[in-house]
Amino acid sequence: MKRTLAIWVLVFTYFTVAKASHIKVSFSAGSEKYAQAAREYQAVWDSEGEKTIEAMERVSGVMFTEKEVQVVVYEGVSWSGSGNSPMKLRASYPPDVKKATLIHELGHRLLTGIPKTDEIDEHRVLFLVLYDIWEKLYGKDFADRMVDVEKKRRGVYDYESAWKWALVMSKEERAAKFKALRMQLATSQTVPSEFEITLKNNNQREQQTKQQLLRLLSVYDVSNWSFTRKVIVDSGFDVIPHSHPILTLNTRHLKDDELLLATFVHEQLHWYLEAKPKETEEAYKELRLIFPKVPIGFPEGGDSEEWTYKHILVCYLEYQAITGLLGELKARQVVEFWATDHYTWIYKTVLEREREIGSLMRKHKLFPVRRV
Repeated sequence: MKRTLAIWVLVFTYFTVAKASHIKVSFSAGSEKYAQAAREYQAVWDSEGEKTIEAMERVSGVMFTEKEVQVVVYEGVSWSGSGNSPMKLRASYPPDVKKATLIHELGHRLLTGIPKTDEIDEHRVLFLVLYDIWEKLYGKDFADRMVDVEKKRRGVYDYESAWKWALVMSKEERAAKFKALRMQLATSQTVPSEFEITLKNNNQREQQTKQQLLRLLSVYDVSNWSFTRKVIVDSGFDVIPHSHPILTLNTRHLKDDELLLATFVHEQLHWYLEAKPKETEEAYKELRLIFPKVPIGFPEGGDSEEWTYKHILVCYLEYQAITGLLGELKARQVVEFWATDHYTWIYKTVLEREREIGSLMRKHKLFPVRRV
């Protein structure tokens, strides 16, 4: 009955979108030299933001839940951010590419809860609707030109292959595939029974974080990365997420789905390594040869040398887990954020020495293979 109701709620929402959501998008310059570009982005949004949101919601059938988005304009790779993490947009793009990229990154935020599959990562999900959004707003010529621009981008993601995959389908076929993903989301909105989540103080922030976590656990299959069923949510001011004696999360990431999911997986992985003491100790010995001197203390390392070495293993596994769950680009963005937040040396090292650490992990058979 719950699943049937969820499907009808989603279908009803899709066919009764009468007015676009109102979202305040504010652009700031990363430095003074990008001030003009920030003003250009802001002018686009002020004049076209309402129709942009309407087109995105109409084509996708998904409503924005955010009411405010902060954007930093700088000269670097554009990315969507999430929740309280600001979007970042490249300053030097020409006017049409500015428009297209803003819609692209907003699209990631809009579709963050749509399920992914082995075939369909977060960009392929987006590309099922992005071309049609561009076309609805600015016409077919604009959409074709922007696809050509994105196909030429090189780096951590293969945009060319993803666009070829999406555009080999007709508009109707893309819409049908995207609708199937939306329906998959609707039918998955049941509470995962394998986890026991309790609230320390049962206040509003804890209740909201619990619902956020349950929603994420319904969307993402974390079974290969889960090793304890009991979870506590604690809104205490000084609460730091930890794994033992009971996996405990704070309420810091209430508006950041990817960061909450990554934190949950991170703490689960401590339980995994604890269950493999021999393999973990052998990996420690080898890490000490690779990294004879490691930082100790916040923000670069752990509380002790041993804790820093342990977190090289945990953070590497976290990166692999969220790559599988969120896709390569999103996962890298999460780890890059952590590398400015806590365990900064550790996360930077995981990014810079990923292949070397991965070889060590495989050598000592430290890849999770069982389910909770």
